[in-house]
Amino acid sequence: MYSQDIHLSHVFNTSIVTNPAKSGLIYGNQRAVLSYRDQWSIAKSPFKTYFVAADAVFGKVKKSNLGIGVYAVRDVAGTLKMGNTQAMGSVSAIVPTGKKSRISLAIQGGYSQQSINTSGMEWDSQYQNGAYNEGSTSGENFDFSPFGFADFNAGFAYQFDSKDIHNMGLESSKRTEIEIGFAVHHLLEPKFQYSSIGNNRLYRKYLGHFNGVFKIKNSNFAINPAAMYVRQGPYQEISAGMMVKIMLKETSKHTSFSKDMNLSVGGFYRYKDAFVPSVFFEYDHYSIGATFGLNHSYIRNATSYFAGYEIVLRFINF
Repeated sequence: MYSQDIHLSHVFNTSIVTNPAKSGLIYGNQRAVLSYRDQWSIAKSPFKTYFVAADAVFGKVKKSNLGIGVYAVRDVAGTLKMGNTQAMGSVSAIVPTGKKSRISLAIQGGYSQQSINTSGMEWDSQYQNGAYNEGSTSGENFDFSPFGFADFNAGFAYQFDSKDIHNMGLESSKRTEIEIGFAVHHLLEPKFQYSSIGNNRLYRKYLGHFNGVFKIKNSNFAINPAAMYVRQGPYQEISAGMMVKIMLKETSKHTSFSKDMNLSVGGFYRYKDAFVPSVFFEYDHYSIGATFGLNHSYIRNATSYFAGYEIVLRFINF
């Protein structure tokens, strides 16, 4: 209950929550992302996650830049509507290490508010002769009042581009790109508990990620592999997969009527958990994508193998 963070499947487009060093590390000037996740919707009480983020880069082209990012998350889980409302802001220093590469160092901070709906709780003492009696008192006196805490994260990212890191727009999808990063979340391991009993703290989380874009020579295809490893206390997550990008149309060099258009299809695998088929469509500044989780872990008995879905909208101002 107190060791796991929110989970989003669109690892390419929820980058600020993954690594604060991704703030401003974009092929453009500003970026905005909206995402909605509905998890285990076939089960009795689905988990719903709402995510919004925006980031921008400031500074002269081909010089060191300042990246700014903000995001907000609302997560509601289960019958008790166990809720997490979080707002975070990040600042990154983006420094070129050559014409085709740059690094980003960032710090992120904000506030998280936790809540739970105690009216949905059922206790053993309320079951009489094997039947639940809602009018029976539980005899419990735990205090599950909402609580909040300040939280801080830090991150590092390295980006290489075979053409030029200052290219703008989807035309840069013809490039070869490699990006690696590392982030540490919950630096101060904030206290996390609804009850005054005990001293539970949110485990510090360590996250490493890789993704790349590799153009297939003499074709309109590119492959986009990605991998992520997360360790939080005794728990870990391993995700890996690949998207195949099909470049459907290029921006006209003579008129403004023809815009870049790409379609990516593929998927990811979360180790011992689920397969995640994905599709992503890009047109000029705008993009829309969807993922669908297919459980193979023991929870498949409750979900009928359908873990849920996630939809993301993205806008980039070139």
